[in-house]
Amino acid sequence: LWRARLRSKGFVLIKGFGKPFDKPLQSATIVAQLAAGVKPDGVVGPVTWKAVGKLRKKRRPIVATRALVPGIRPKILDCRNGRNGFPVHAWKRWDARPAGALRYKLGHYTGNEVPFINDAKFHVYSDYLDQGGAPSIAYGIGVDRSGAVLVFNDPGVTTWHCDGGFNSYTYGIAFQGGTPGPTAAQRKTLRWLYRELERGFSPRKGERWKPLPARDTVHRKVSSTSCPGDIGEAFYRRISLAFADRPTKG
Repeated sequence: LWRARLRSKGFVLIKGFGKPFDKPLQSATIVAQLAAGVKPDGVVGPVTWKAVGKLRKKRRPIVATRALVPGIRPKILDCRNGRNGFPVHAWKRWDARPAGALRYKLGHYTGNEVPFINDAKFHVYSDYLDQGGAPSIAYGIGVDRSGAVLVFNDPGVTTWHCDGGFNSYTYGIAFQGGTPGPTAAQRKTLRWLYRELERGFSPRKGERWKPLPARDTVHRKVSSTSCPGDIGEAFYRRISLAFADRPTKG
């Protein structure tokens, strides 16, 4: 009955009848709860049943809608090229991205709640991403739990933030955290950030980037990983103008 209800409201990724309440169905439930404005806990109780029932069916999936965003600029910290104490490799540098190669913004979570500086040291000082360490932290931009923006790498370089051969085609954005999803402050900042990146982001005074594509995906759509979790993916979908379940290269 719940699968049928979701289908009737335009949730096109729900498949099967009589199957257990599996992870795909729970993810769709969370997306529906977000669309209906109720607590996104993945539990179908009376409040969720009624609220989703009031949703109007849309021609496009509900997950493709875009929330209104406040126009308040958050705190921005430039951490590129060793600024603000973020480590860089002694001699390795990221390769330049071919012109026009960038196709998607790609959403991550860090999988933990430790500061981004820990991730940076892990990437640079361990063999996790490459033998002898990576050039720097591999994300493009991070949003910490307070909602501050940390700029790690320009869109014009190819960092090793995902697998599946998609590093050249995606720009990685990560929120500090795990399966509970982004905090309220992070949600506010990420909505603002996605809009700004699509218009031309200004990481500091006198610098403005070219607009990034208004197409998006998440880490687990290009490789076998749980990142950014069910709640994280549902949120990235919600703020996207065009979300790709099957992103393409080139």
